[in-house]
Amino acid sequence: MKLKWWAAAAACGLSLVLGTAWFVRAQSAAQALSTLELVDLTGRRHTLAEWRGKPVVVNFWASWCAPCLDELPVLQRMAAAQRGKVEFVGVAMDKPDALARYLQRSPLNYPVLLPADYEQAMAVLAASGNATRSLPFSVLLSEDGHVRWTRLGRLDVAQSFSPD
Repeated sequence: MKLKWWAAAAACGLSLVLGTAWFVRAQSAAQALSTLELVDLTGRRHTLAEWRGKPVVVNFWASWCAPCLDELPVLQRMAAAQRGKVEFVGVAMDKPDALARYLQRSPLNYPVLLPADYEQAMAVLAASGNATRSLPFSVLLSEDGHVRWTRLGRLDVAQSFSPD
């Protein structure tokens, strides 16, 4: 009887620790994302707080990243299907001239910004659970800025998407 009680207590304790660790990481990710400074191609500064009030998919990508480029049509379809319900923001881990050339050839139907500070953006990737800082990487923020989910790797149409 005592063994069952200890096993149950250990399982509850482990669940509590893991749940707390996820909550702390999610809070840390949300805080890091909220401080991320971004710029558009004209040099105007932005933060993700501009999109508060609706869920936001933040997609980190680069024009030199083949899986990222494969994912962009999927993101455009998702953005079109979720228009008015979910905002999409691309964060291009590129140089401004490379991004400008890419967008001139292949415009996207959602805002694409650059990190104002590349090192800060890399730290945000790590704080969001992307320890390898690999691309593509997507984060869904709730309407109040909390992290709902993260995804390392290419999204595809077979994956379900729901802001709820």
